[in-house]
Amino acid sequence: MRDRRLTRGWSGPARDQRASAGPRCAPAAQRQVVGRCGDTWITERLLTARRSLPNPTAETLKVGVMGQEVQISGTAKELAKERALLAQSTSEVAPGKLQIMDRAARELNNPMADLIGLKLLQSSTPIRLENLVHALVTAMSTGPEPPKHPPMVILAMTREVEKVLATLQSLHFAKVKEGEYELTAEGRRFFQRVADQQGEFLARFNAIQ
Repeated sequence: MRDRRLTRGWSGPARDQRASAGPRCAPAAQRQVVGRCGDTWITERLLTARRSLPNPTAETLKVGVMGQEVQISGTAKELAKERALLAQSTSEVAPGKLQIMDRAARELNNPMADLIGLKLLQSSTPIRLENLVHALVTAMSTGPEPPKHPPMVILAMTREVEKVLATLQSLHFAKVKEGEYELTAEGRRFFQRVADQQGEFLARFNAIQ
């Protein structure tokens, strides 16, 4: 009798082991990303998940029975307050202003916006894009030295930083000249409020015994 293990549909141990072995490294000539196979696979998975979001630049959370949107960054929270005050104002609002703020609140609803805005606030001189990306990587590290990431990860982070900066410019919170970014006077006032709110929260948190 023919050995059933030779049939095409057999799902014995060897087949199960191959299925659970995880991603295999492609030959070096076929790799599109510099880095180890594990790093490449993880990076591709992260980017695929990122592109699958309804709005790739928004990090929104839906919670509660009604699925309400929650601000997970101080920047988005402060911007929502500013938008609400502007909507209730009796003074004339520029056409499209509320729509711009709504879109910006979604795009800045991630901790990266806080890190970038506060880094610009702390600097007395304009900052180049690569320095902002380096500051972001350093802030995300728990060790004394920033972790080493594959080039693809750094480039992906750079694109996200550029999106945040573009949104801040649309709000007239930031400006760029010769590749260097800085906050406008309005942007400095805005992120000072964000910094104050975060400082007050951390003070209450640290006071907990």
